[in-house]
Amino acid sequence: MQTTQTLSARQAALQSCLKIAQGSYANLETASVLNSGQLIPADRGLYTELVYGCVKRQAWLDFFLQKWCTRPLAQLDLSVLVSLRLGLYQIHYMDRIPAYAIVDQTVELVKQETPYAAGMVNAILHKAAAQTDWTVKSKKGKAGWLAITYSHPLWLVQRWLKRFGEEETKALLAANNQTPNLFARVNTLGCPVETMQQWFAARGIAAIFNETVPQACQINAPVSELMGEIENGHLVIQDIGAMLIAQTLAPKPGERVLDYCAAPGGKTTHLAALMQNQGEIVACDLYEQRVGLIAATARRTGATIIEAKVHDGTKRLAQTAYFDKILVDAPCSGTGVLRRKVDARWSKTYEQLASLVELQRALLQNAYACLKPGGRLVYSTCSLEQEENEKNIQWFLAMEPTAELIPFSICGPQQRYENAGYFTILPHYFDGDGFFLAMLGKKNDPMRSTT
Repeated sequence: MQTTQTLSARQAALQSCLKIAQGSYANLETASVLNSGQLIPADRGLYTELVYGCVKRQAWLDFFLQKWCTRPLAQLDLSVLVSLRLGLYQIHYMDRIPAYAIVDQTVELVKQETPYAAGMVNAILHKAAAQTDWTVKSKKGKAGWLAITYSHPLWLVQRWLKRFGEEETKALLAANNQTPNLFARVNTLGCPVETMQQWFAARGIAAIFNETVPQACQINAPVSELMGEIENGHLVIQDIGAMLIAQTLAPKPGERVLDYCAAPGGKTTHLAALMQNQGEIVACDLYEQRVGLIAATARRTGATIIEAKVHDGTKRLAQTAYFDKILVDAPCSGTGVLRRKVDARWSKTYEQLASLVELQRALLQNAYACLKPGGRLVYSTCSLEQEENEKNIQWFLAMEPTAELIPFSICGPQQRYENAGYFTILPHYFDGDGFFLAMLGKKNDPMRSTT
């Protein structure tokens, strides 16, 4: 019988950070290691913090390491560079272990992988352990300072600084470095909110319910403690931002609703709950496997009005009737969810986000063709970039004479956000994901006078 080799938290973190630096996704890599049995339970938390911390703080770590390294960091063996990042991260951000012990442990790790570099790593980390001045100075001005201090790519900081200003950008960057909150939605098709509140209270689980979305709660407990309620469909793990999108569309019982990019089905089942399981939802996605996820989510939550179907959104949907409400949650660059996908900030480029625009416009155009006169369409992304959001809406309004923006408002924890038809929610507004949403209607709209 083959046995699984046990690794220390630092050994496993080094291997995972190497794979992430070579292109693996951090969430998939950490999940694979945590489920592999390679770590003893006591090391799981340290492993996770080391991986996520080192990846997230990469720019800040590299800035200081370069001060003490005589060669450009890019010329180092990747395993040496990752070992240095792990060592410096522990010295600066963690206080549970003395610095000398961190240096010794890191040097031992390097001896196993690249023994020729052990002396250099020892010298650099000893300098780090003796450092008292962590002042960041950049030759690239305010944007450069922010990019290092908050560990983000310079090109993205430059864009946000120009658009949002210094204070808002600082708040956005700081929010991206926080650990994501755990939000869940009570599935009112299977369980009243009051019953779920009693369930939390009986188990001593802290759950803060949200005034903006009555079914939303922020939970201070591991997901493992909620698995029973997730599997029986009473709870759906979902960010507050995703819930705000479905709530803004506001479908009513008996309506026909199209969810154009629906997988894995969290927003779709929220729409079904808002409709009290009365009416019809057509939920589309491109791939059979992802459509299967929609169907599975619908079964688990008891949402019986959902028809999940494979459809290429770049082509018109063959429907004989129009829809009252449509949601287009388009694929995007995801710059609003960088706190959740810690490696994504280093892999994104301007060219990547620009390449999505054509697809987003095709999805919007084809979905809108299915909208009833008087209906409502919400276009949303988890991107903060104007090319994917405002400019797409402006392009569509210029091209489609029957389309018009419908003003709406969102109540936040501190204020009410009014807008003229589209709005960007930054991550620090709700302590959740950042996202954009716009509401479109068709002219000759009898519902307009009632909004």
